[in-house]
Amino acid sequence: MTVAATIALMAAALAVYVAALSRRFSLAPGWRDLRWFSLAALAVAGYAALDVPTAVIAADSLVVLASRAQFVCAGVHLFAWLRYSDTHLGVRPSRARTALAVVPLALTLFALVPEIFYGGAVRIHTFAPFGISYKDAVPTAFGELVYALVIGFVGYVTARYALAWRRGVPQAALHFFALAFLLAMATNDALAASGVLNSPYLIDLGFIVPIGAVGYSLTARFAADARALAELRLRLESLVDDRTRDLARAQEALHRAEKLAALGQFAAGVAHEVNNPAAVVAANLKYLAECRTDDGAWPADTGDCVSESLTAMDRIARIVRQLLDASRLAAAPVAVEAVSLARVAQESLRTARARCGQRVPLEANVPEDVLALGQESMLVQIAVNLVVNAVQAIPADRGDGKVRVTASRGGGRVRLAVEDNGSGMTEEVLRRIFEPFFSTKPFGGGTGLGLAVSRGLVQSLGGDLRFESEVGRGTRALVELPEAPARAHHAGGPPRSVPVGRRRRILVVDDEPAVLRSLARGLSSRYIVETAGGVDEGLLRLSRARYDLVLCDVMMPVGGGERLHGELARRDPEQAALVVFITGGATSEDARRFLAAQAQPVLDKPLDLVALAAVAERLGGAGAAA
Repeated sequence: MTVAATIALMAAALAVYVAALSRRFSLAPGWRDLRWFSLAALAVAGYAALDVPTAVIAADSLVVLASRAQFVCAGVHLFAWLRYSDTHLGVRPSRARTALAVVPLALTLFALVPEIFYGGAVRIHTFAPFGISYKDAVPTAFGELVYALVIGFVGYVTARYALAWRRGVPQAALHFFALAFLLAMATNDALAASGVLNSPYLIDLGFIVPIGAVGYSLTARFAADARALAELRLRLESLVDDRTRDLARAQEALHRAEKLAALGQFAAGVAHEVNNPAAVVAANLKYLAECRTDDGAWPADTGDCVSESLTAMDRIARIVRQLLDASRLAAAPVAVEAVSLARVAQESLRTARARCGQRVPLEANVPEDVLALGQESMLVQIAVNLVVNAVQAIPADRGDGKVRVTASRGGGRVRLAVEDNGSGMTEEVLRRIFEPFFSTKPFGGGTGLGLAVSRGLVQSLGGDLRFESEVGRGTRALVELPEAPARAHHAGGPPRSVPVGRRRRILVVDDEPAVLRSLARGLSSRYIVETAGGVDEGLLRLSRARYDLVLCDVMMPVGGGERLHGELARRDPEQAALVVFITGGATSEDARRFLAAQAQPVLDKPLDLVALAAVAERLGGAGAAA
């Protein structure tokens, strides 16, 4: 193989490699201009490969055919360069510019027609100093004209990059010098082919230099893009960090605003519900104070004032108790144990009868072996709320009203159902029953908190509360809880026996003197009441005497109820078992955690005497008044 053929094949191989590389880069965003350069490189590969027949002195017909095909490759190459320069230099091609790019391609396509560019004659071109010989197809006059036009278009593209270089376009200078070299080599070949200049054909080198130069520019451009991308990534990371911090602050502010809005709405609801009964109490007390005569006689309607005030205070007490129940949801996780739903049903019906009277018959059908994982006092409170609601759902003029409590189990869950045959609820009411402060009861009949709190308490035990209702047919409340294994249930021992006919002694421990006095007055008609104004005084009294029941406030100085019960449990466990905690609300996390894990009964202030009597009966430390 001759030197000229070797150079032609090397140029073709290099052009194919650069074409493939350019095509691959053109798929990346911002590199689409390389599609046209990839086409230019492929055209160079074809042109260089077609130089082999002329370099190895092939048959005349093959040389003519190869020369015609080279003309087409030159036209494609120039067309691709024109389009590449538009996209590379950021020029939006007009219709005239697009037509201009097509001109050399259209002209060179005529080379495929026989006798137009080449008539069939060939000649030998020799460069003696290198011992190189070429076999050239002799062009027609039209072919020489088109060749001159092609060289002119190469000069046009070269001039475009010269102007771009002056404007400071990146890589424009490299493109200019490469195209200027191609232009010089094309001019050399034209002069050598016409015999004007004694020189070897150098067009293959002219093609290689631009292709290689643009290939080099690809690496430089890639490195620049990589640096820019790295800098952008650093800026973005910094920006993301800043935005993340800003977003965190904004979310915190939004969360704080939402909490304040929710707190404001909740506080407004509580204020509305408390202010109404409080207004009743305040008005009645002011009326009694102003209308009492000088000789100490009370007005004739004093009994009505007292009754209305007690009813209003009972409503306030219910609101406070339900708020305290809601606070349990924010306390430590509730300690659960095996609870007999039969006992829960019995306790709830007894308390409901005390509140609602005997107007509606209450029935329970709960098997003794149905055990739930929960907290007995909490479940009793929930059941009482559901039973009382069921009783109130039955119109007062109905003589056939009935409330029934049942239980079942299955699938690792137990279900406590409270059913009534009352008025039922519409779909709209059923959707809203768990909204705080929503109530369909008349003024004073309900706070609108009971069901919302009850559902929250059930969910804190891992269960759920739902309702089924039909207008005119009644309502069914369903409490679903995890089932407890039978072996986990330990029945409590029998209550401590108390001699009949003796008034029982109660010690009340509280650091608020007014609370002590009011509790002593309220309990003195049933019990022998002694008081202690704090933890130390209470422990002193308990060391000197025994009591049938100890009512102890939780939130007090020097350790509060937790310290009193702890020290009493160490020195007198039997007396400690008779402690009943009373609280107006646990204000610290430690106090809430202590009450949540407390095995002793807990009663809320203001004290419910019915609930106290039930607790006293269960503990066996105090009976009814003698």
